[in-house]
Amino acid sequence: MAKVKKKEVDDFSSGIFARLTEEYGQRSAGEEFANDVTILFCGSKKSGKTSLVDRFINPTKDEKDQPKATVALDYKFARYATEGSSSKVLAHIYDLGGDEANENLLGVPVSKATVGNLVLAITLDLSEPHSCVPNLEKWLQLLRSHVDKSLQALAQENPPGLLHIDAQRALRANSYAEHPDRGFITPFPVPLVIFGTKWDVLASEVDPEKRKNLSRALRHYALVHGAHLVLCSLKEKASMNAMRSVLRQLLFGVAPKGGLPEQLDHSKPVCVAAGKDSVQSIGLPSSGQASERAWREFMQHLFPDPSFQPWKRVQQDCLRCF
Repeated sequence: MAKVKKKEVDDFSSGIFARLTEEYGQRSAGEEFANDVTILFCGSKKSGKTSLVDRFINPTKDEKDQPKATVALDYKFARYATEGSSSKVLAHIYDLGGDEANENLLGVPVSKATVGNLVLAITLDLSEPHSCVPNLEKWLQLLRSHVDKSLQALAQENPPGLLHIDAQRALRANSYAEHPDRGFITPFPVPLVIFGTKWDVLASEVDPEKRKNLSRALRHYALVHGAHLVLCSLKEKASMNAMRSVLRQLLFGVAPKGGLPEQLDHSKPVCVAAGKDSVQSIGLPSSGQASERAWREFMQHLFPDPSFQPWKRVQQDCLRCF
């Protein structure tokens, strides 16, 4: 498959962004955030983004039926009508390909036209546990930067729209007012969910204690960023149901009966809603400190990057001596 050149990616991005901006400008202040919601799935290559989108839209699809990998930026949509409502909520679903060149396309789904009703989903490949924390930190930083820029642009061009967003952010912040770890928590500017995919591979190939500690690390990151955390597998029905329940609530405001599913048994795929976890429940890494740096270093110790082999470098340096 031919590679997508940077210029082609930029042209593609600017074309769609211009169209979105035009549509956005035609809306009135009252309707701009009423019935449309945008969600972006992002993550590394082959982390399961497209499969999650596919299973959300088509719940009965066979697990063996694998969708084609996303090349640049894929778009789908879903509509949902709540009981007693004459209107339907339209969800714009974007799936960003894992190539680094595609990061230039973030401005399409994350913009002043969408940030008022935006959900972000970061997918992590649990079959490569060494990559989970580095990829999570990368996307948290990248997405926060894009959201902040979009909010600044919205503030300049549409003050009423910004008031709507500020009200939503205030509600999220107030939900942590009584949280025991409120001093640690900096909620993301928009709703965020972290998906850990391929749980079945992690469960079959990784020592239970290491698996538990990876789950604890991801719980910590979800807690401090105000995110939902869902670990899942296409082969695990309960985790797929949890994934759909979280997305239905975030996109359509449909709360499952009895609330969102919570599963904190580390021998199974973890599922915990934003704000429902705590440092006390998660526990501490080996350093005894509840910080992202401590968890990052603990994960580097448990899951060293297999591509980093310092002994080979030493061996090569020794050969140069002869």
